[in-house]
Amino acid sequence: MCPILFKIAGFPVRSYGVLLVIGIGIAMLWAQKRSTRYRFDSEKLFDLAFWAVVAGVLGARILFIVQEWGYYSKHLDEVFSFQFQGLTSFGGLLFGGAAVLIWCKLRRQPIWPALDILAPPFLVASAIGRIGCFANGCCYGVTTTAPIGVHFEGVPGVHLPAQLFETAILFVFAAGLAQVEARKEFKQGQVTGLSLMLFGVARFIYEFWRSGSRVAVARGDASSTLIPGLPVTEAQVMALAIAFTGIAIFFARQTAASSRHNQLDAGTDSP
Repeated sequence: MCPILFKIAGFPVRSYGVLLVIGIGIAMLWAQKRSTRYRFDSEKLFDLAFWAVVAGVLGARILFIVQEWGYYSKHLDEVFSFQFQGLTSFGGLLFGGAAVLIWCKLRRQPIWPALDILAPPFLVASAIGRIGCFANGCCYGVTTTAPIGVHFEGVPGVHLPAQLFETAILFVFAAGLAQVEARKEFKQGQVTGLSLMLFGVARFIYEFWRSGSRVAVARGDASSTLIPGLPVTEAQVMALAIAFTGIAIFFARQTAASSRHNQLDAGTDSP
């Protein structure tokens, strides 16, 4: 593991932060390429993405602090740390998505095309961000005797590199979605729905490998929180909610498009 790459004037430059920036950069390059297809001005896209990223990072930090308030309530000096050592992708998704909606409302830009442009690149940014988790030594998997097991600094035993498993899943999902999108014409908002569904499914699967199972908790090597009395983690419940929201958006946008089409046909046929 390599949590800290180097220091500048005594300030540590963390591998997670560097990989997060790389992930955002690659996602933005893909989003720019996608903007042409959706006829979205590239300059406006960068302005939109800037605010989405700022809100996403802040949201990821805020939600993490809320989740871990038991710790931060006793370490208030770490709440406003500029190192952002604790982030959660759920907070990034919620706050970043809200920023997109607000920006489009204020700038009077169509919401669904903007979301459709950014949603698949978000999967790629999340995938690279998980590599950052691996380098940082957080969000590790269950203990294992398999040859692919990794020892994470400060954590007893050898664990599965579950972070890299989710990276692989997200890359496959993003590539598959790009291939399907190239062959099929979707209604506005449906790509967003599919992206949310795939993100939720990936996170749900990842949590089975992550150290949050009942056995892992009993061994004291958990890196995720199991819901008392249930065989699933808090993150899995949130992931399912996101996945079902994506499915609902996908079919709702199909229904809305069909309704508009029928209205246009009725208007054409009317005397």
